[in-house]
Amino acid sequence: RLKAKECADLGWEKAKKYLKENFNGEGFDKYRDPIEDVKILTEIERLCLINNVKIPDEIFKKTENILEFLMYCSNPDGTVSEFIDKSKENIREWLYWGSKIYKRTDFRYVAFGGLLMENCFEPEKKNVFFKDSGIAVLRSGWDVREKYKNPFISDNDKKDRTAIYMISPGGETINAYGRDLSFKKGSRKILDWKEDEKYTYLKVATGKDKEKEILFMKPNYWLVKTNYPIKLEEEFDIKNKSEDSNETALFSISKYVRTYDNLGLMEKPKGEIFLKKATDSAYLIHGYHMNTEKMKYEDVSEDYKPKEYETIVSFVKGGGEPSARRKRLPQIPELTVNKDGISWDILNKNVESFKVVWKEKEATIEWKNEKPQEIETKKGDKDLLKKKKSIPKTKKKK
Repeated sequence: RLKAKECADLGWEKAKKYLKENFNGEGFDKYRDPIEDVKILTEIERLCLINNVKIPDEIFKKTENILEFLMYCSNPDGTVSEFIDKSKENIREWLYWGSKIYKRTDFRYVAFGGLLMENCFEPEKKNVFFKDSGIAVLRSGWDVREKYKNPFISDNDKKDRTAIYMISPGGETINAYGRDLSFKKGSRKILDWKEDEKYTYLKVATGKDKEKEILFMKPNYWLVKTNYPIKLEEEFDIKNKSEDSNETALFSISKYVRTYDNLGLMEKPKGEIFLKKATDSAYLIHGYHMNTEKMKYEDVSEDYKPKEYETIVSFVKGGGEPSARRKRLPQIPELTVNKDGISWDILNKNVESFKVVWKEKEATIEWKNEKPQEIETKKGDKDLLKKKKSIPKTKKKK
């Protein structure tokens, strides 16, 4: 027994030394391999708790510290940026075990994808700046659910899904509604940060004598000013970039799988990103989901060859008529951005419009119209409900 205790003590001391050399006080791993370490640490701690083996405070508290750091840096689907962990693995399983070990309701919330259940509450912060690690996370919210409550009717909750803009020493990423949309490698150093109830401000060095300022207008817009002339394509590498992008507007567009539109089934919207140039040194970033309910269709011939990102849907007709082929037209936001000095005017047509006066680290916001409220039932929803009711019920066998 004495020999076993000596071996255990030696193991704990090696673990302490390893954690001290590899992780800083915020939980950041300089070798960008924290998830593998967390897997081992949580397994050891679970076994220790089961067998009533004392865990040194330095290790117990450090593991919780690392898990909290990963939680705040995680994407809505539970993955972590390669700037944080080069494996880009999913952290949810280890947050679940962390919630058990540390009795953390926020770990439990993120581990289960934001589901509403007992002892499950979203994390305290949305935007966070890890000063020693040089990492800033600008998050629209913590609602990270992946599924609809009902496939036959509109689920307004999907409008609140999360978009994240993260800046780290290795570069920048944007993830909206569970999808990586933008990735830009390059040296980044955060020079300033200010958190306000309505906005978050930060200043970032992006190269020699190059700086940009970011104003996060919660929850859906990022305003960016630079001290250098910009080209949108050089600012971000957009995944699934639309062929319709140009020098003043850059946006992503995704391909959708075939759906059963004649039954009124809803398809899960995919996250997209939109960059709109305001001046030669200013632009707007908007993360959003593609609203499949409002997509329009265009008839195409049987021999039409779709582009890589286009979705063709077949509609079955009655009376022996041949099925119709139609191309889905995506609903791209109609964004207008005008900047005059320190004043920004933003119009997102049919959604919202507002004015921002931004001077240095201070900003005021004036909404020109009310932000849209959640509507219980729209006309389209009623039509879908009728379709739902029209689906014949199968009779129970006696």
